[in-house]
Amino acid sequence: MSEEEEKRVFYRLKEDVIDRDYCVVCGSCFGFCNRIGFNQEKQRPELIKECVIGCNNCYANCPAVTNFNPKNLFGGEKIDKILGSYKEIKSVRSTNEKILANSQDGGATTSILAAALKKGRIDAAIVVMRDEKWKPYPVIATSEEEIIKAAKSKYSPSPNLSLLGEANRKLDKNNVAEISDIAIVDIGCHLRGLRNLDFNLLYGLGFSPYSDLKIYAIGLFCTGAYDYPKLLRSIKNIEEIRKIDIKRSKCIVVRCDREEALGLEKLKENFLGLCKYCGDFSAELSDISIGANGSEVGWNTVIVRTPEGWAMLRDAINLGYLEARDEVNLEELKRVAKNKKKRAEKELENSKKNGIFYPLYLEK
Repeated sequence: MSEEEEKRVFYRLKEDVIDRDYCVVCGSCFGFCNRIGFNQEKQRPELIKECVIGCNNCYANCPAVTNFNPKNLFGGEKIDKILGSYKEIKSVRSTNEKILANSQDGGATTSILAAALKKGRIDAAIVVMRDEKWKPYPVIATSEEEIIKAAKSKYSPSPNLSLLGEANRKLDKNNVAEISDIAIVDIGCHLRGLRNLDFNLLYGLGFSPYSDLKIYAIGLFCTGAYDYPKLLRSIKNIEEIRKIDIKRSKCIVVRCDREEALGLEKLKENFLGLCKYCGDFSAELSDISIGANGSEVGWNTVIVRTPEGWAMLRDAINLGYLEARDEVNLEELKRVAKNKKKRAEKELENSKKNGIFYPLYLEK
């Protein structure tokens, strides 16, 4: 890197993160900088205008560079070493037939968002859609119909954080903000980027135009995210696929005319480069975490972490969107989460031992 490039911080981001395949495609960098764009084909950020000397927001908030201390979010509350800080864990299922018909498992995420919108707790939600080739992209949903349309799992990351600035800049005809409270659905590594933004750029600057944006974070259980360009090259005729179902060590792909099983170990070769270092299975920095592990088929496990998460779950139950029960296989849930942490710790140890450049957020 030249001396001139060293002064322009995006080049450090490119060298330390993007070129090393540690980018998680969260959108935290280009969502708040009009000098950084997003290459749709490569699914990576890139510089489209000359970087400003002295600005380091893209680097400082990147989840591959900067870690986030959970004590800043949870204070002195007890933090479980395996699942993170939480108040309660429930097994839930949607009571709405339309939501269930469009959901992967129990429809918990969609139901919680729909209830929060109906209650008026949020004005919108950042959710993920996909095109005919399974490429995900984020949208700002402002109705229950739009939220339901975005249901079901997507297996590659979407730059959801890039829409936070756009959401807060939406103004009505009277020049008043249309959105002041918003929910975002995302995976653990992205939520690290969100909390960095939350506690630095968004609220740390008194003159920030985003300081009035209240964000509810819904985290998704994650064993790994598939890099879309890699996935596109490894799965033939991906546009023929109608459904992908990955759970309990199996991957079933439903095509137009048949079903086929794919080897998970082979598919893992398509994970993002940072996934092997990530030990966050249950999205520990969320307000509320949701997944299938620990509940029976057709139900979701919900981990409530903050008062905001508690309120969202209660809204969904009280408004009749969800039924809930206490029967959660906590041992199974912790087993999966613990295994991911062990694999990540082993990978980091190997990298340190062999002098491999690892993601900087892991530095102690």
